[in-house]
Amino acid sequence: PYAHSMNAVDLDTFSGIAMFVPQQIYTTNASRCLYDDLNQAFRQTDWYKAAGWAQTGW
Repeated sequence: PYAHSMNAVDLDTFSGIAMFVPQQIYTTNASRCLYDDLNQAFRQTDWYKAAGWAQTGW
């Protein structure tokens, strides 16, 4: 892309969001993944704990 085709970012009001969608395949193929089981790795994040995911049974 060229500089003129990009939007300017206002650092005072800019925000972003990320999402992780748990899937059985992450556990099934954990041995093939550089990061092992992504479901287990996600359970160790502060966001997982703060958002209360454990209370949902996941």
